[in-house]
Amino acid sequence: MKLNIRHAFACSPAELLALLDDDAFNQRLLDAAGLDSTVLQNDVIDGVLHRRVRCLGREPLPGFMGKALGVERMDYEQRSWTQVSDGAQRWEVHPAFGGGKVQTSGTTRVVATGAGCERVIEGDCTVKVRLIGRKIEGVIVAGTEKSYEAAAATIRAELAARAAG
Repeated sequence: MKLNIRHAFACSPAELLALLDDDAFNQRLLDAAGLDSTVLQNDVIDGVLHRRVRCLGREPLPGFMGKALGVERMDYEQRSWTQVSDGAQRWEVHPAFGGGKVQTSGTTRVVATGAGCERVIEGDCTVKVRLIGRKIEGVIVAGTEKSYEAAAATIRAELAARAAG
């Protein structure tokens, strides 16, 4: 199932990328998404930020999904490779469950627009579980979209607060 999320922000790409690099602000985004996280790797190698973060959802998964995957809460490692020069990112999500049945990967980039910038998140989610794989994909994509909507609202509020001084 395709993932295509776009959010416009009234700031330059550089301002947005700086905000998204702020550890304290990132914690606010994780809190808004209902996730606890642990940074496992955060190294710049040849101009590329290699980052691994383990995330654990605070809320239980829907019943059918938890039963099919054998877990109560979302638990995954996100691996990303970000070009330091322009913030373009490639990412993969590796669930701690499912034995390779769930595969999610994509890209994130920030592009300039006439009114500021736009964050573009594109990816694919595939769940190989007989009979209900597409339904699980839908839940994952909908949850990801909801999480990024909450993040966009938090980003806009922070940008407005910073602009107000």
